Amino acid sequence: MKHAYLLHTGYGKTKLCLDMIIKSKPKTLLISTKNIIETSWDAEIKKWYPGQLKYVGITGRIPESKRAAMLNEDYDILGINTEMLDWYIRNTTNVKRKSYTKQGIKLHYDTDELINRFDMLIIDESTLFKNSQAGRFKIVKNWAHKIANVIILSATPTPKNIENLWSQIYLLDGGQRLGTSVTQFRNRFAIAVPLPNGHNKYVYSQEATDEVLNIVKDITTSKPKPDVPQFPEPIIKKILLKPDTATAEILNRFKSDFIIQLQGKELIAFSKQQLINKVNQIASGNVYHKDETLQINDLKFRAVQHIISTKPDPVLIMYTYVFDKDKLLTLPGARLLESPQDFEDWNANKIPVGILSPFSSAHGLNLQDSECKDIIWFSPIWDTEIWIQANARVARRGQRYPITISVLLLKGSYDEYAFNLCQDKFKVQFNNLMKLR
Repeated sequence: MKHAYLLHTGYGKTKLCLDMIIKSKPKTLLISTKNIIETSWDAEIKKWYPGQLKYVGITGRIPESKRAAMLNEDYDILGINTEMLDWYIRNTTNVKRKSYTKQGIKLHYDTDELINRFDMLIIDESTLFKNSQAGRFKIVKNWAHKIANVIILSATPTPKNIENLWSQIYLLDGGQRLGTSVTQFRNRFAIAVPLPNGHNKYVYSQEATDEVLNIVKDITTSKPKPDVPQFPEPIIKKILLKPDTATAEILNRFKSDFIIQLQGKELIAFSKQQLINKVNQIASGNVYHKDETLQINDLKFRAVQHIISTKPDPVLIMYTYVFDKDKLLTLPGARLLESPQDFEDWNANKIPVGILSPFSSAHGLNLQDSECKDIIWFSPIWDTEIWIQANARVARRGQRYPITISVLLLKGSYDEYAFNLCQDKFKVQFNNLMKLR
């Protein structure tokens, strides 16, 4: 069996896999993020099949001295996070050959041993492998699709464009449907647009996108939303903040001149993208300058203080920059959510204000058991996949209350532009998923 389950967040992808595993208990390798390996699957197994499936999860948190013993345990499911794949292969397979490079001797391991070792491979959050040039994809490319049963799971399979699907489908069929390389995929479906730097940008027409989706229909199941809603849709609120006079002047001059003097420092943007990034940092209240951080205002911080003062229940705050995190952690009752114990305490309502990085914790966490009714985005983001996944940590099946998602946007910055662009990309991705139904 080779199949992609591209189901809306919170709609039972893990349970679906566990139902398959419990029938014949195939030796299963699970690959995903650290948080999913450490918390989600173990919790779901205990919830649905307590005592019936043996699960071993290995991440970098576990000392290397203990990992070998864990691998020798009798297990039904072995969970490995992507960062540990290289370690796992180096320590459990034989050297197939050696090659000599300028950097020295390179060992090539016999990954074919994994094909016979496991009856099933599950890749939870397959967009982890959407970049065909990334090292993590190259580690699994030659052997993953050769395992007898391969299942990939994702709610956001095409966060950028339809090209993201190539590497994920390759892990199922080895290139049978969409080509054996991303170059073949581009030659067949993309329009190459030359860039000034001599490289090409690849764009995809709606007709090409529809053709790709039609080709992979036989090995995909997609249901972005159920016909009957199983939980209330979140309410999304844009909270527009007016800058003070000093901040407004900084924003106007910087956007106009691409250069400004701040606290005796010369802040320069060398491109439009750098300008947008710096302006949105200023909108958050600080800006990075070389190896230091310059504080500009507390506009969003004061807005957060006001919002949480009116909320009797736990509030989850998403941050973008490190200086956002440091400032938010000064709020009464605030705690950074980063460890399994933090997540457990959050779901037990022991944390009044949870501070979460959407970039490091967007996938796989189940945080819906708390009494949280409010998510606050301190700054908007551009990444549609991260937006969907991060909100779905709370706004998902199993939530007990309607969720309000508030996004703080400073007028005169590029906050609103980033927010609108993210929402527009979300609509495109949703429409593509609908076509796979």
